[in-house]
Amino acid sequence: MTKKKLPVRFTGQHFTIDKVLIKDAIRQANISNQDTVLDIGAGKGFLTVHLLKIANNVVAIENDTALVEHLRKLF
Repeated sequence: MTKKKLPVRFTGQHFTIDKVLIKDAIRQANISNQDTVLDIGAGKGFLTVHLLKIANNVVAIENDTALVEHLRKLF
């Protein structure tokens, strides 16, 4: 069995892209159109885009500069 090698600079990033999982998490969080939501580690914006449909305001925070640029273009 061979071990997978991690990139030299492994960030531990994981992008949730499963729409069913995202929608279920939002439903369980009981977010309303009165809420402001903090999306820490917004990544590629998969969760952010769904939060924007429900919450009054969404603040997305991302540390990876390449992903920040992606988010700026997306939103």
